[in-house]
Amino acid sequence: MLLIRFVTLFALALSVGEPLYAGSFDLEKDFKRLDSAVAVYQSVIAEREGEIMAYKSHATDVMSVDDIYRYTKHLYLMYLKFDTDSAIHYAQLCDSIATANEMEPEATLARIDLALACIFRGETFRAYNLLEKLGDIRQMDAGCQPKMAVTILE
Repeated sequence: MLLIRFVTLFALALSVGEPLYAGSFDLEKDFKRLDSAVAVYQSVIAEREGEIMAYKSHATDVMSVDDIYRYTKHLYLMYLKFDTDSAIHYAQLCDSIATANEMEPEATLARIDLALACIFRGETFRAYNLLEKLGDIRQMDAGCQPKMAVTILE
């Protein structure tokens, strides 16, 4: 009986508080704020894409393997926060370059980067599988351990 009274009072309290809270919304004002946020977002995206295109235009045809890896890694970093599909592409490209040229620490970092991009994209199971394939953090190259730790914490 006491439980029924508690549930009834709780439901009554929720129903009374809801109209008070709902009255504070101004839809017109909220839509204007949303429109301005979308406009700012679009200008930020356009600016970011311009920076990436400018960076890509400075690439030269004659580069060492290390330069190509660093160039690709930089593109990964530029895309990471706003276009995870492209970030995943460049992380995979970094992995391919590093693996083909026997750059094991760089290949490991590229795989960690791939997992991080998957996390940002919401693909946590894929990221977990990628990180699990890398093995124990204590067995990794010392330069890879901090990046692995941060990615695991994400």
